[in-house]
Amino acid sequence: MHIKSIKLHGFKSYGTETLIKDFNPQFNAITGLNGCGKSNILDAICFVLCQNSPTQFRADNMMDLVYKKGAGGIAFASVSIVFDNKNKNQSPINYKEKATIEVERRLAQGKSTYHINGAKVNQNVVQDMFRSIQLNIQSPHFLIMQGRITKVLNMKPEEIWNMVEEGAGTMVYITKRDATKRIMSDKEKRVMETQNILHQVIEPKIETLQKTRQEEIERNKAGRNIEKLQYNIAAKEAFDHKIHAEQIREERKLTKLRITELETQLAEAAEQLAAKAQQITELEHGDTDQSAALKVLEAAAAEARKKWSAIKAEIDSNRSLIEEEESAIEQCRRDIETKKVELVQLTERQAKIGEDLAAAEAKKGEMEGQVLRAQQAMAVIVTGVGGRDNADFGWKNQCTAAQEQLNELELRLNVVRGTLTNHRKQVATVSQESASKAQSHQKMLQNIQTLEQEIAVLREKHQSVQPAEGAAGGVDGIAAVRQEQRDLLGRKAHLENQIGHFENQMRSLEVPFRNGGQNRVDLSRVHGSIAKLFVIKEHEKFLTAIDGAAGGKIYQFVVDNEEVGKTVLDNVCRRVTLAPISRAKGHPMPDAQFRAVQQLVGANKVWRAIDCVTYEPKFRSIAEYTFGSTIICADIDTANTVAYDQSGRFHRPYCVTLGGDTVHPDGLVAGGSTTSRDNMQLNHVYKHRQFVQEYDELRVQLNAKQAQLADLERTETEVQRLNADIHQRTNQLNVLIHEAERNQGVRNLLDAERLKKEIQTLETELNDGEARREELTAKINDLKTKLSAENAVDLEKADAEKHEAKCRENVRKQTEAVNKVVQRQMECQTNIDNNLTASHTLTQEIADHKRRVAEYEAKILKKQETLAPVEAEHDQASKRYNDHRSGVAQKSVQLQEAHAEKRNMEKDRTKLNRDLDKAKSDLDAQKNQLKGIENRVSFRLGQ
Repeated sequence: MHIKSIKLHGFKSYGTETLIKDFNPQFNAITGLNGCGKSNILDAICFVLCQNSPTQFRADNMMDLVYKKGAGGIAFASVSIVFDNKNKNQSPINYKEKATIEVERRLAQGKSTYHINGAKVNQNVVQDMFRSIQLNIQSPHFLIMQGRITKVLNMKPEEIWNMVEEGAGTMVYITKRDATKRIMSDKEKRVMETQNILHQVIEPKIETLQKTRQEEIERNKAGRNIEKLQYNIAAKEAFDHKIHAEQIREERKLTKLRITELETQLAEAAEQLAAKAQQITELEHGDTDQSAALKVLEAAAAEARKKWSAIKAEIDSNRSLIEEEESAIEQCRRDIETKKVELVQLTERQAKIGEDLAAAEAKKGEMEGQVLRAQQAMAVIVTGVGGRDNADFGWKNQCTAAQEQLNELELRLNVVRGTLTNHRKQVATVSQESASKAQSHQKMLQNIQTLEQEIAVLREKHQSVQPAEGAAGGVDGIAAVRQEQRDLLGRKAHLENQIGHFENQMRSLEVPFRNGGQNRVDLSRVHGSIAKLFVIKEHEKFLTAIDGAAGGKIYQFVVDNEEVGKTVLDNVCRRVTLAPISRAKGHPMPDAQFRAVQQLVGANKVWRAIDCVTYEPKFRSIAEYTFGSTIICADIDTANTVAYDQSGRFHRPYCVTLGGDTVHPDGLVAGGSTTSRDNMQLNHVYKHRQFVQEYDELRVQLNAKQAQLADLERTETEVQRLNADIHQRTNQLNVLIHEAERNQGVRNLLDAERLKKEIQTLETELNDGEARREELTAKINDLKTKLSAENAVDLEKADAEKHEAKCRENVRKQTEAVNKVVQRQMECQTNIDNNLTASHTLTQEIADHKRRVAEYEAKILKKQETLAPVEAEHDQASKRYNDHRSGVAQKSVQLQEAHAEKRNMEKDRTKLNRDLDKAKSDLDAQKNQLKGIENRVSFRLGQ
């Protein structure tokens, strides 16, 4: 029997199913490069042959044999080997008729399963099959690894003999013999244990039973004596039973009298109960009539409230629209101011672009002139015709012109040298004449120069502190800013009055500390009333509903914990309710249940109250305590549907409608007249918060305006001071100049100073002329060198062509630059036109907004005129409804009392029935007891 094929899946490095087939019958070696899997093939064979030691596979545990230790998406290791079994002499026992034998081992979750030809077997069957053909993987010498050959060669004779037995196939029988010996030893031990049980347990038990038998014989003897005694006792008991029977007969007579009495009382109770039922029927009939009238009054009150709410809602809507229009007007004004600033910027930009365009066109014209001159130069070079007018064209003409310029320059330099000599002589003469008075004259000149320098510095400062063009400045600018400041102060006073008004309205929401009490409390741990901790998301929509959902809890005050609460209670002047954050708890409706509610009535008709407000995260427990699982519903029908739902998909919640009506799942419904929105504390908190926010913004604007006014006043003061200083210095300078003009010595010094300046100018001109002369001389020499060359004409022509091409390229580039500037000018003009159009549109929008504001105000006045009678009608209807409802409530109390009395009567009747039934059962029991006594007496006497 030899290996025919091996199939591996998830074993060590074989992640995918791999089939290795066509093994040679003489297969005894595996060769290949390092890491190609040679050892894994041998490990797979040992794996199938029941090798269970992880160390033999070079692993820490058996699950390490799974591909990538199970991290590669495969959670098992499977190896299947097909053996060729055609040689029947080497076939395993019981498998000689099989042509092939397939043995599979599968390792998963640390456990191994075995299959032989597809049938599941245990490990011992597989081991026995391999042992029958001399394959014992459990033998320490079945597999000899590298490095153990020397150890095998050095084995002792006994160890070699064991190897021979394994090779001869006798080891399987030796193993079974040893196993049989172990079984026989176990059987002998069990026999010894059985004998011990016989001697120690069973034999003592037999002795005990023998003693019990003797005791039973003696007991029977005593029983016969007992029977004799029982006869005497029976006679005595018969006499006693006779006396007991007489007593029971007397008790039966009393019981019959009790039954008669109970039947009489029961009849009277039935009559009283019938009378009470008639009374309840009459009360219910009257209650039905009153309920119908109550419904009519309720409908009238609801209709009046509906009219009042509609008018009030329309007024509030118009006020909201007016606020929106005023906000839009303010936004339009801000946009117009922005457009004006943009227009100034665009105008300045347009002017700058115009300057750039003029400069670019001038430069372009200059470059076109250069092209024209270059063309004329080319014509002179080609035709050879030129003259004085064409001195710049052609090397010869340029050389002639340069020579003429040099001659003129020599003449001018000679004149300058002569003038310079004369000026120096005059200065020397003036210096000699005024040497005696030079000090006083020089001091006057220095004073004049100092004043001129001071005036120049003052003018620069005056220019730097002047406001930019278009900015507010000067007396007019200061007046405009002061007017804006007065407007802001007026608005501030109005906001302070509004804030004070609402603070008075919200006085009940402030912690009522006694005098000095707040100084003894850590106010950072007292957070005020619940009403101030939340912001309603859609105020106009949910205000009434949130007010109804929170109820009186909005007046409770929030503190951090009980200790802070105790301190607060010790320092307040009236009774208050506190809500510690550490103790507050609530149970909001879970998301899953709320989705069920939305599915029941529609997502746009219900809202969780806690979701309709915003708050700081630390007040989450207070929000849950305040609103709990309360649901806000669009109308009363939706509230009834949610509160009385019987599906069991959610806990029925407490519901509040947008109009303030409430529906409790226990059946209590409240509604009708509600508090006016203007009188709700939550609305006061909302208005107060809005005014405070606007007040804070106004303070920032006022501070900025104050700083701007201070800057303008400081600038204006500085300008006036500089003007005064300039005027003073100018007057001083004029006086000094007038004195200098009347003093001949000073005039001489002034003339000397003038001559010195002219000398400096002439010296500069002389130096520049000398440099220019050197340039002209070098240019003439260069041109003469070029003209002396053999191909002078060609070189001159090439140079002219190159110069003309360069001039044309410069003109092309400058034309592109001019076009870009023109494009920028057009874009800027378009932006200016768009800006003017937008400003005109915004002005028209302001007019439209003002017109709509006037229309809304007219509507409000008209609606306010109709609101008073409707409000009076609503109050009267509510009063009639409440009065009638009080009467209905009184009738309901009487009806409830009657029902209670009826229930008490029914309880008394039930008790009488129970007593009657008990008396009858007692009578029957006494009868049966008496009969039993007679039977026992007869039985005893018969014995």
